[in-house]
Amino acid sequence: MTEYTAFFYGTLMHPKILTRVLKNDGSHLLIAHAVLYEYTRYKVKYAAFPGITPTNQDINLNDDSTYNHEQHSVEGTLVIGLTESDMEMLDEFEGSQYERKTVQAHPLSPFIPPSRHQLLATPGESKKQLAVEAETYVYREVDHLEHEPWSFEEFLEKNAWMWFDERRLVAFSETSK
Repeated sequence: MTEYTAFFYGTLMHPKILTRVLKNDGSHLLIAHAVLYEYTRYKVKYAAFPGITPTNQDINLNDDSTYNHEQHSVEGTLVIGLTESDMEMLDEFEGSQYERKTVQAHPLSPFIPPSRHQLLATPGESKKQLAVEAETYVYREVDHLEHEPWSFEEFLEKNAWMWFDERRLVAFSETSK
């Protein structure tokens, strides 16, 4: 059986959202805080979710944007143990706006079950660990990205509730049958 590793940097960083998308309890998964270098995370226009692009990809940033050069990395979560079925659900969820790519992500904390993962915990002082090959979803429609970074904390505060709404998840379930 093939197992996959994926780096998540947006809504799927929340274990409850991830397990609902996967349509299973995630008990076969392990999760760690991680960083992806040479990518930048932006808000998607008119959406509560982000998109990432390689830092060398020009998205026509204006001088007045809030982008700064420290944003050449993206913090997120690294999940190991994903199955082929999990990846099919993720591909369906991400849709045509994203392209699945293989990247090198660096774990910043030990791997633990999703049920024990703390959403806003910072890994603290940790040495940069060896890169782990992982799948991630890179945003295709660069013109639809806002010129400001996306914040997981802001997502939790203002928008996460929408992802727990049964009506929204039922709509996704209907399209993925």
